[in-house]
Amino acid sequence: PINSILAAAAGYCSLWLVAKIFYWVTGKEGIGAGDFDLLAFIGSFTGFLGIWTSLTLGSLIGSIIGLTYLVTTGQLRNDVRIPFGPFLAAGAI
Repeated sequence: PINSILAAAAGYCSLWLVAKIFYWVTGKEGIGAGDFDLLAFIGSFTGFLGIWTSLTLGSLIGSIIGLTYLVTTGQLRNDVRIPFGPFLAAGAI
């Protein structure tokens, strides 16, 4: 139980910290609070290694699919929002 609680807190805080740094640098919101909760949930079940794996694979999958989507639709702008949650879930699976 302690490992699950610590991993959930680490998952939440890792994305929260990234979001705060992004906001500090750009002045815009970059990651939604639901993504924090989802990574905390993933961490509570998979532990610290699962957080790292989900984040890495989710980012890789999201980058490939997101860039493909942006290029094929011609929406190469910096204001297009692509949800990160489905890619985090795919990384966890």
